[in-house]
Amino acid sequence: MTSRWKRIAIVVVCLFSLALSAPFLAISGIKTSSKTFQNHTLQMTVCKFFTAEITANIRAYISCLLLLIIISILITITLFILVLKRIKLSFLGKFRSWRKTFKHRNTPSNTDSTKDIELYNCKGKLHGIQIQKISSSNPSIDVSSSLSVDLDINKSVNTLKKEDSERTRKEKATRRITIMFFVIIVAYVLSYIPTCIIFIVVYTLPDFNYISLSREAAFLIIYLSRFVFLNHIVNPFIYSYFDQNFRTELRKLFACVNK
Repeated sequence: MTSRWKRIAIVVVCLFSLALSAPFLAISGIKTSSKTFQNHTLQMTVCKFFTAEITANIRAYISCLLLLIIISILITITLFILVLKRIKLSFLGKFRSWRKTFKHRNTPSNTDSTKDIELYNCKGKLHGIQIQKISSSNPSIDVSSSLSVDLDINKSVNTLKKEDSERTRKEKATRRITIMFFVIIVAYVLSYIPTCIIFIVVYTLPDFNYISLSREAAFLIIYLSRFVFLNHIVNPFIYSYFDQNFRTELRKLFACVNK
């Protein structure tokens, strides 16, 4: 995706979010109501999403909003499962590589007179170099050719080590980004589900009021209904922990502010 399409996508998402939340400006506000509690009539003034009577249009808007939230949660859970499989395969491949390396180290070295050295590059092409170890009693040894072969071998081995190091670095970066998305999805699901449940309970039960609840239950409902904001709070910390580029740009931003 080019920078132009990224900007267009951001503008479309912002406009869609504004259009989705704009009706709240007309129907939300402060509402004063009278409630009976222990034979006493109390006046309650609370901030509510819906200050007027719930009409068919408002009910349709609520249903559409809840449907979008549920669809978003289901899509996120699906991504959660896919990322979890990716992490499992990544760690499984890492474990197999470690076991293969450990087994190779414990394998006894070959003591025969002929040694075969096989070098593999990252593209999967096979480069075989066979060197016959000639005994010291054999006088016919070409020193210049042996030195040339040794230099070629050292060059190939160094190239192989460099490619392996680059591949390992890319695998670690991919694994780190995958785990980062996994944590972001977990934070999203855990923060939105309680809010969605409380939202449905509060605005679908006709006789629901906070006065009839205990102090602990009222505190729990009020806290969980605002639990969604936790997702926006923890996201910057998740990015700063896993993404090195994000940390670098964040330091540059604070450096510019301090100047």
